[in-house]
Amino acid sequence: MAMLQESECRRQRRITCSLSVQLHAPSEDVLLFTYATNVSETGAFVRANRLLPIGTKVHVSLQPESFGGRVKL
Repeated sequence: MAMLQESECRRQRRITCSLSVQLHAPSEDVLLFTYATNVSETGAFVRANRLLPIGTKVHVSLQPESFGGRVKL
């Protein structure tokens, strides 16, 4: 099986950032506080020490390091 380069897998350009992330998955009784290190129009990379099952509904609250307000998705 051939491995795809990262640039071949993404349709949207990723932007490097530093966002505080609060991720809440009520059905899994999980509340994580972590960081997103890059975002795009259709996704974000959030580092976490716990995997959630595919399809788990989550509530996400983002807070840019240089912004005082929160953005809820």
